[in-house]
Amino acid sequence: MPHLSRFIVVSLTGVFLIPPCGAQNSSQTLLQRRISVEHQVSSASQYINTVALTARIPSGVESYLPECGKEAEHEFPNFTGTITAALDKVSSGTDSYTWKEEHGTLLVQGANRKPSVLDIVVKSFSFRPNEPVLKTSGNLFSLPEVLQYMTAQGLTQWGPEIGFAQFKKKNKKPEAKVTLNNVSVREALEAIASAGHPKVWFYTESSCNRKRSFSLNWTLK
Repeated sequence: MPHLSRFIVVSLTGVFLIPPCGAQNSSQTLLQRRISVEHQVSSASQYINTVALTARIPSGVESYLPECGKEAEHEFPNFTGTITAALDKVSSGTDSYTWKEEHGTLLVQGANRKPSVLDIVVKSFSFRPNEPVLKTSGNLFSLPEVLQYMTAQGLTQWGPEIGFAQFKKKNKKPEAKVTLNNVSVREALEAIASAGHPKVWFYTESSCNRKRSFSLNWTLK
């Protein structure tokens, strides 16, 4: 995971990962991969999720719903082109999402993004790349810094859609732990998404009658 070397330590070996030459160029080339997406009527965030899954690249999508409302649906025609072109088309067509490459992953955020639990910095977090991501992210959101923020903000979490993620139940040999120090929850999710096979996380936050809640789902192929 060369793009994550800014904050990753492989704890069982005690070495820092050094990105090889040309790593940034390889990330840029990745988004020039051509994909085909069939016509669909959906929210912009769901369409972006389809793009990320079709491309099979580690990604994160943040959706912030309007007060007591839901995200509008749009019609997206058949598309064939680069990943970049698909994202640009969604951004310009709905004017509701922005995207960028960050730490070797694709990060897509609602234009109405606000401070959230994803911005909270945790002192230390460790995980094994071959663990189920629901377990890993559950441990992340159970850290004291995260729970303290949720309590102070009156923020509640509703459960993930278990069927949305597909896990292969195999008795694998435990992999070396990845330890992250002084990172935001968002950066930790990016690290999880990049570990092993590419994964996509989907964060949704809503508020209604002064009550705020969020969910975190993983979409995997």
